[in-house]
Amino acid sequence: MAPGELMLFLARPQVGKTVWMLNAVRRQKKAQLPTVLFSLEMTAAAMMQRLAAITFGTTTQAIETEMANTGSSPFMERLPYEYPHLMISDNPGMSTKEMKLDMDESAEVLGPIRMVYIDYLELIKKPAMDQGSKVPAIAQDLKILSRTENCSIVCLHQVPRGERNAGDQPLSLISGRYGGEDAADYVLAAYRPALRHNISQAEYEHLLEEWFFQYLKTRSGGQIHPGGVHYRLDETTMILNGK
Repeated sequence: MAPGELMLFLARPQVGKTVWMLNAVRRQKKAQLPTVLFSLEMTAAAMMQRLAAITFGTTTQAIETEMANTGSSPFMERLPYEYPHLMISDNPGMSTKEMKLDMDESAEVLGPIRMVYIDYLELIKKPAMDQGSKVPAIAQDLKILSRTENCSIVCLHQVPRGERNAGDQPLSLISGRYGGEDAADYVLAAYRPALRHNISQAEYEHLLEEWFFQYLKTRSGGQIHPGGVHYRLDETTMILNGK
């Protein structure tokens, strides 16, 4: 992604939108881009625990146990040194204007913000608008923000559950709840075969780590991989790797 571009990432509940986002943060660690992550649903502490687990190859349960038993965790203590370029804001119900103010404050410490992650679009505040109008308007606001701030923005976007959740099914460009795709430069999506309804326990365990990543819209066109690129999700550490 280049500065001034917006990416929407679509997935149904339980597929792992936040896990994908934190894997992206981990992969960009070496670039040391000044980054703000807006966690509008989860607390910053919970988000940091998940990021620590993915970064150090441990589990959130192990970190939580250490915190409960000793009041600290070496993984959590090391995390700021791994991500000196990252700030996490967990103020709920922020508007894009409030995000801009947070970015300005973070820039005083980190330098000009070059990367923004948002979890997730439907929780961004946009008063006096119904959902059908709100989502496209927010997506457009995010696109403008990426242009004016010369940064790249990645925003998670909910997909309706559909019949029997359907998290095992590939998505299309218009799957996002109430739209928003028109303003995006990129639209990516994911699904997991293990979420199939009425699956046997043996089949569920066999498919548990299978994860498919779709490119629905890019600068060069859409539907590059309609069925998805195959990834493996380590259910213990939540690390995603291509197959």
